[in-house]
Formats: sequence, C-alpha cells, structure tokens
Amino acid sequence: MAFVARPDTSIRAMDGDLTQERHAEGLQAHFAEHSGSMRRMIAARLGSQDDADDLLQELWIRLADVHSGPVANPKAYLHKMALNLANDLVRERVRRRKRESSWSDHMIAEADTVAIDPSPSPERQLSDRMELAALLATIRSLPDKAQLVFRRHRIDGLSHGEVARELGISKSAVEKNMATAMKHLLRARREGEGI
Repeated sequence: MAFVARPDTSIRAMDGDLTQERHAEGLQAHFAEHSGSMRRMIAARLGSQDDADDLLQELWIRLADVHSGPVANPKAYLHKMALNLANDLVRERVRRRKRESSWSDHMIAEADTVAIDPSPSPERQLSDRMELAALLATIRSLPDKAQLVFRRHRIDGLSHGEVARELGISKSAVEKNMATAMKHLLRARREGEGI
C-alpha cells in the first residue's frame, strides 16, 4: 500500500496561516495610521504620555499574535483594544493601591511595629520655613528693578522676552538684572552658610 499525501489539507492549513498573517499585517497598517489618535485617547484616560506610549507598544506586540478573521472596522477595533488595555492598567493600579494600603494598615496594627510618617519632621519644617524667610528677605533686599525682573521671571515663570515686553525694557536689560539678582542671592547664601 502506497502513501498518498493529501495536498488539499496542507494547502488549506497554509492558506489559513497566510490569511491570519495578512489580517495581522492589515491591523498593523491601521495601527500605524491611527496610532496618534489612540495615543491621545490613552493619554487622556491615564493622564500620562509615557503610559500611553507603553500601552501602544504593548498593543503593537499583541497585534502580532491576533488570530482573528477580517475586521469590519479596524479603527474601532484598535481603539477598543487600546481602551481595554488602558482600563486594565487603571484597574491594576487601583488594586495595587488597595493592596499596599491594606498591607501598610496591617503592618501599623501589628505589635512592635513603628509607622513611618513620610511628612517632614517638625525640625525639618522649621528649618525649611527659616530658609524660605531668609530667601524672601534676600529677594526684598535686591535693587528694585532686579527684584521685579527676578520675581516675574523666576517666581511667575515669564520668559525673558515676556518680562522685557511687560516692563518695556530690552532682553539684554532683563538678562543683566537677572545676573545682578543671581549674584546677590548667591552671595547671601554663601554668607549664610559661612563660606
């Protein structure tokens, strides 16, 4: 009795593999096209661009293993996959917070366990307040123009150009006043530290 191969079975298996490969490639092409909108959606959901980038990378990896037939609406399918991953991450973070909170509550309740308060000690708080008071006194002792430029740039966060426009001076004058303020502050700090 001779062995007779059944080519139709192996061809169908190969066709199925090729079809799945084509679907995965098609989804990856749609992924590339819609990754920007997915990134924005995930970042809005998670509040972090870095987390969005990580989830998109995970989605890309999962697309390589997708074993599905043709997808009627690839954009909606991909957005749903991305949203599911984001929701999974949010749920995991909530579970982790509960677990950590439960653990810390348990540890504090045990006998002979010392709870550690992460807030600064009273000594540190007093030291910080004294340092801040000294800094504010030094800022108040700056020449008027240097004080104003320093406050608008360093405290209020305006750029040199914005300060220059607001005060009606050149950017060069802003830079000179900032240099004067910084020298004054550094000198006061050295004197305060006894250097």
